Amino acid sequence: MEEPHKDRWSNTRKAAPGEYLTPEDFLKVKAGLRSAWRKLGWIHLRMTNDLETKNPSPLTRIEIHRRMEEIKNELNELNQSYLEEDL
Repeated sequence: MEEPHKDRWSNTRKAAPGEYLTPEDFLKVKAGLRSAWRKLGWIHLRMTNDLETKNPSPLTRIEIHRRMEEIKNELNELNQSYLEEDL
């Protein structure tokens, strides 16, 4: 039996019309993901530098947690606003 939104010749799947974001929302989600990605990248880079340079004052657990919580909240807000989902 063939799946409802699958093109049998190219084996690609298409979502139902209501499952797509509007172009404006798509760009907003993309920008939000980019922002979260950059923040996460900053944490990773900072931790890598702390390890490589044996920094006497690396990021504390509390600071890492706070920054990761910011990213999590940002992603959760994107999900709730545009995708109507919770992480």
